[in-house]
Amino acid sequence: MAKDKTRLLHTPCLRMLAFIAGVALATGLKAAPLTTAAELAATNRGEDTGATDFAITATLVRVLAPETTDSLCVTDDSGYTTLRLPFNLRPKGLVAGCSLRLSGTIDFDAPSSPQIVATNCIVLAEGPAPKARDVSIRDVHSGKFDFQLVHVTADVHDAFRDEIDKGTTFLVLMQNGQTLYAAMPNEYLSKEEFTHLIGATVSITGICDAYCGTARRYRGRTVNPTAKEDIVVVEPSAKDIFAEPDIAELKLASPDQLHAFGRHTVKGRVVAVWDSSSILVKRANGEFTTILSAQDGLPGVGETIVACGFPETDLYTITLTRAAWKKISDTDGASEAPAPIAAGNLIAKSGDCDIFMPLYHGQAVRLDGLVRTLPGFGNETRLQLDCDGTVFPVDVSANPSATDGLEIGCRAAFTGICVMNIERLRPNTAFPHISGFTLVMRPNDAIEIISRPSWWTPERAWTAFGGFSALLLAALAWIVTLQRVAERRGRALLKGELETAKSKLQVEERTRLAVELHDSLSQTLTGVSLEIAAADDLKGDAPADMVMHLSRAGRVLKSCRDELKNCLWDLRSTALDEPDMTSAVLLTLRPVVNDGTRVSVRFNVPRARLSDNTAHAILRIIRELVVNAMRHGGATGIQIAGSLDREALRFSVTDNGCGFDPDDHPGVLQGHFGLQGVEERLGQIGGSMTIESETGKGARIACSIAVPPTPTTEGV
Repeated sequence: MAKDKTRLLHTPCLRMLAFIAGVALATGLKAAPLTTAAELAATNRGEDTGATDFAITATLVRVLAPETTDSLCVTDDSGYTTLRLPFNLRPKGLVAGCSLRLSGTIDFDAPSSPQIVATNCIVLAEGPAPKARDVSIRDVHSGKFDFQLVHVTADVHDAFRDEIDKGTTFLVLMQNGQTLYAAMPNEYLSKEEFTHLIGATVSITGICDAYCGTARRYRGRTVNPTAKEDIVVVEPSAKDIFAEPDIAELKLASPDQLHAFGRHTVKGRVVAVWDSSSILVKRANGEFTTILSAQDGLPGVGETIVACGFPETDLYTITLTRAAWKKISDTDGASEAPAPIAAGNLIAKSGDCDIFMPLYHGQAVRLDGLVRTLPGFGNETRLQLDCDGTVFPVDVSANPSATDGLEIGCRAAFTGICVMNIERLRPNTAFPHISGFTLVMRPNDAIEIISRPSWWTPERAWTAFGGFSALLLAALAWIVTLQRVAERRGRALLKGELETAKSKLQVEERTRLAVELHDSLSQTLTGVSLEIAAADDLKGDAPADMVMHLSRAGRVLKSCRDELKNCLWDLRSTALDEPDMTSAVLLTLRPVVNDGTRVSVRFNVPRARLSDNTAHAILRIIRELVVNAMRHGGATGIQIAGSLDREALRFSVTDNGCGFDPDDHPGVLQGHFGLQGVEERLGQIGGSMTIESETGKGARIACSIAVPPTPTTEGV
C-alpha cells in the first residue's frame, strides 16, 4: 500500500518535471557556455554541443603563424584545442606558456563551420612554454594528439604549392609506409627550398590539426608548423634529384605503375614555354615531354635542360608534374622551321564529331586566320584565331610584343609550336579526351598581317546605328521640348493679351463713368455752388447763424467737388496698372503736387501683393495726406515710404510743414474732411493710423494694413 502511495506521489512529480523540460525546449533555453578545452575540441571536430558561448582558463601552447593567422592553440587539464583570437584583441604579453582567461562565441553557421572566436582575452600570469611530444605518423592519425604540439621526424616524399589556397605549401611526409601532410605558409619555404627537401629527412614541430573546415575536407589530420624554425633538416637527400632514372624506362609502364614508380627525370631541348609553369622539351629520340615546373621562372626556348618530377600520362605522352629543373647548355640557335598547315589537318570533322590529330603535338606550324580577340580580353597572354570556323588559342607570353599593331578582324599568319590540350589520366576515370590545340609562339616567331579589317565593320555599323538613333532621339526630344516651350509661351502670351484686354476694358469703363459723372453730377454740384455763392453775396443784414451755415455749406460743397474731382481723376488714371507701387504713387501725385514742393517716394512693395481695392485705397490716402500737408501745413518737402513686414504693409507720409496738435485739429464741423476720410478708408481695409506732430515741427502720419500672404484679384 505504501508503494502504491509512493508511485502516486512520484507520478505527478515526474509529469511536472517532463512538462518543465518540454517548456524549456520549446522556449529555446540557451545552453550553458563551454568551460573546458576538451569541449571546444569536440566542437572543432564538428560535434554540436548546443552551446553558442564559451569561457575557459587555459595555458597558451602556440600562436599559429602569428604574422598571417589569428589562431591559438591552448590547453587545460581536460585536453587541447584551437580557437581564433582577432589581431586587434591580442593583449600584451601573449607568449607561449602564459595563463589566459578567454571568452567568446561559437558560430555554427559560418562558411567554414564551426568558428570558435574569442572576443575577450586576459593574460593572467606567465609560465613555462609547453614541450612538444615526440610522436609517429601513426600516432598522429590515431587522433590521440589532436590539437597538441607534436614533434614528427620523417622523410619528405613530395612538396607542392596548394592550387586552392595559393598561400599554402604542403610537404608530403613518409614513415614506415604511412603518409602525413605538413601545411605551412608559403613564406616558410621558397620553391627552390622545398624542392630540394624532397628525399631529405626532416624534423617538424607543429600543431596536430584535426579541423576539417577548409576547402579540402577529406585531407585527414595534418601537422602545421608555426614558424620557419619548426622545420629542421635532419639528413639531406642522399642523392642528387637529377640522378633519378630517365622516363625512357617507363615506355612500357601502365598508368597505375607510373604513379608507383616515383620521381623520374627527362633531358631535352626546350621548344616552347607558356602559362608561367609549362615547359615542352624535345628529347633526343624525337619525342616530346611536358614539364609542369614547381620552380620560379622558366628556361629559355632552345636551351637544354634536365628536369625531375612525378610522371603522369594522358595515354599519348608522359608529363612530369611538380618538377624541378636546371639548365645544361645555352640556346643552340637551332629553331625548327614552321610548316604551313590548314586547320582541317589538325582538327577534322566527321559528322558532329571532331577528330584531333595528336601527331602534330610539339611540331612547329604556321596557321593563318581571322583575329577574334586580343590579349587582355579575359586572358592576358592569349588571343583567339579563327581558322575556317575552328578557333585556336594562341599563347604569346614568350613574345608579347609580336601583337603590336594587331587588331581584331585582321587576317594574319602565326607561327609557333602546336601543343595538344588534353587532361591527364586519373584513376577510376574513362580515357582522357583531347580538347583542342594551342599554338605557343616562341620568342623569335613573328606575326604576318595578311590583310586589315574593312573600316566598315559590324561593330562600327552598330556604333553608327546607335549614334544615329541617339541623334534621332535627341532631335525628337528637342522637338518635343520646343513644342512644350512654344505651348507654354503661347499660353503666357494669351494670358498677357487677356490681361491687356481686361485692363483696356477697365480703362474704357472708368472713362465712361468719369464722363457721365462729369456731365451730370459735377455740373449739378457746380450749379449748387454758384447758388450758394450768390446767396452769400446777398446776405446783407442776415442773421449770423444763417451766414455761418451758408459758409459751412460752401466749404462742404467745395470738399465734395474736390472729392468728385479726385474720383474722376482716379477713373481716368492708369496708376493701378503700374508694376510697382512707387510708380503708382508718383503717377497719382503728379496732378496735385505744387511746383515748389519736393516729393520723394520709396515704396518697396510689389504691386502684385496688393488687391486693386487695397492699392486704390492706399493711393487715395497718400494723395489726401500730401494735399493736406501742402494746403494746410504749407509743406515744401514731403517724404513717402512704404515696405512689407511679413504680412503687414506699413507706410508713412512725413512733411516739413507747420504741424498741428494731433489732439486738437480741425474736423468735419469746421469743414475739414481729410483726416476723417483717411481714417474711414483705413477702417474699410482693416488698417490703422498714428499721428506724430507738433506745432512748427511738421507732421508724420504712419499707417499699417494687413496684407494676405498671396495676391488676390478684385474688381475696382
